[in-house]
Amino acid sequence: MLLPIKPICSAAKSRRDGTSLIFIQYCFSSENKTLLNTEIAVPSCYWHKKLNRITDDLPSQYGRANELNKELQRQIRLAEDIISVALENKVKDPVAFARDRFKPNFDINNLRSGAIEDLTKNHKLDFNEQFQQYIESKRKKVANATINVFHETWRYLQAFEVYRNEKL
Repeated sequence: MLLPIKPICSAAKSRRDGTSLIFIQYCFSSENKTLLNTEIAVPSCYWHKKLNRITDDLPSQYGRANELNKELQRQIRLAEDIISVALENKVKDPVAFARDRFKPNFDINNLRSGAIEDLTKNHKLDFNEQFQQYIESKRKKVANATINVFHETWRYLQAFEVYRNEKL
């Protein structure tokens, strides 16, 4: 399946022992993405960025490269399966769904047995809740003055609801 999923190992996120965790990056959109922790750690100098895998010259103290690469591939398939289930069931936020469900030892059969019914329900939000969520989603992207304008608009709309005596 061609999902925007790839393993990454950042040298900038190295730990005290000199190793860096390998994450699986899932990008639903340019703004909505997440990193899934594989709990596999190697020195970043033994990570091949173009091939997205651990190099064969990994010292034995970190594990065997072949076995770690196989485990990494298994976890990538697991992430793909979780995301596929989310997309098939039209989950509202597949990124949050994947982030909440993904664990390196997760059993995908738990999802396929119908354990996601609570997440697939489309909760209808009223206008005020949707407007507040919109304001929160824009909080880090626009200036504080713009957030103040949004809040003022929301207050006008609330006054309009009171005037008309009906909800928007």
